[in-house]
Amino acid sequence: MGSTWSGKAFLHLGKLFAIFSISSLATAATEITSAPLSEYLIYPEFSAPATTHSLNDSRLSSEIMARIDTIAVRVGDLVEKGDLLVELDCRNYRSQLDSQLSLLKELDSQQRLSASQLARARSLKKQRNISDEQVEQRETDLAVIKAKRAFQQQRVVQYRLQTEHCLITAPFSGVVRERISNQGELASPGTPLLRLQQLSALEVSAQLRPDQLPAPTAKLYFFYLNKKYPMKLRRLLPVVDTQMRTQDARFEFSAESAPAGAAGRLVWQSTTAYLPASLLVQRKQEGKSLLGVMLQDENRARFQPMPDAIEGQPAKVDFATNAKLIFDGRLIVNDGDAIAIKANPKEQKVETN
Repeated sequence: MGSTWSGKAFLHLGKLFAIFSISSLATAATEITSAPLSEYLIYPEFSAPATTHSLNDSRLSSEIMARIDTIAVRVGDLVEKGDLLVELDCRNYRSQLDSQLSLLKELDSQQRLSASQLARARSLKKQRNISDEQVEQRETDLAVIKAKRAFQQQRVVQYRLQTEHCLITAPFSGVVRERISNQGELASPGTPLLRLQQLSALEVSAQLRPDQLPAPTAKLYFFYLNKKYPMKLRRLLPVVDTQMRTQDARFEFSAESAPAGAAGRLVWQSTTAYLPASLLVQRKQEGKSLLGVMLQDENRARFQPMPDAIEGQPAKVDFATNAKLIFDGRLIVNDGDAIAIKANPKEQKVETN
């Protein structure tokens, strides 16, 4: 009888010990290490293909029909604004200008004579030696000659412009990229003669997605041949390409410029804080599987979801950065679990790629 009671008592004690052990395990705090979230923040660098363009890359053409007498430059020559590039045969246009100038001189003489005759007619009218009709005729003759002279003056201007077109000068400073025509050829109006590219006025263009646009305060660089050229945004075209789904952004160099036509990359650093992908954990919340981070909330773990996070990529931080991030133990704790800080937490290194 005694042994039976002892066996039952031993069995009850065993059950109580098991229940106590399970309860203790359920409420035991998980040891973790934590550190301020700000220590793990990264500001990733983004880039996009970009190209340097010259504002002026012109094909200079003839404005008159004439034979090419001289081409004063070669490919690669650097020229200043106003330098002579091409000279056309101008003998015919100079001869026509001389003829028009002679006609203008003739009209000048006729105008002086007519003015003199009108003055004499008015003088005779005062002496009643000439009729009013004769005076009016002199006035009409002078007005007609003045109109003819004004018309001839405009013809002289036109012919003088044609002679000026015989000399083709550089409209801006730049480099000769191409000789299109040759000496001795007949140039017609609109015939391309040279290609001249400006070197001083440059800008960079890049095609960016709307979600890829740099922040106004972001530092921008054009990266070309292992060198960074500081830039600033000049204009973002308010049009999205229907095929590429991108916007054309134009940038200006802040200091030194890259060569015209250089194909490099637009580089900028995000002003928005991100967390490395290695710190993200996956937890279920309201039946959904979400990515986020585990934070220390006094002696409890708290799951902070990051809805826009993508697995394997740095995640944008859109909550307070003064929170404490759980490092050791983040993979095993859940939202609301009791936690205990390790006595001597070790410094942890995080992959930021």
